[in-house]
Amino acid sequence: MLFRHHTLLCQHKRFRYLLEQGVYLADRHTDAEEILLFQLPQSYVEVAFASEADTITWIKCFTNTDELEPYLKTINITPALGA
Repeated sequence: MLFRHHTLLCQHKRFRYLLEQGVYLADRHTDAEEILLFQLPQSYVEVAFASEADTITWIKCFTNTDELEPYLKTINITPALGA
């Protein structure tokens, strides 16, 4: 089942599904949020947490790789290169 089909689940259940089925790729920070990036077989998912409250503020599922741009500077590909 695709992640977007889980929209009827509460955010915490969706996040638990990501932890069990997804692959953590990266994170980024804004003034107000910490955003985690996961990969699933057919999509990417961002999960945002309020910095001060440590609660999920939103979850976004996408397939367009253009939306990975905010993470490109932070991803270390050295291990993939065998160096």
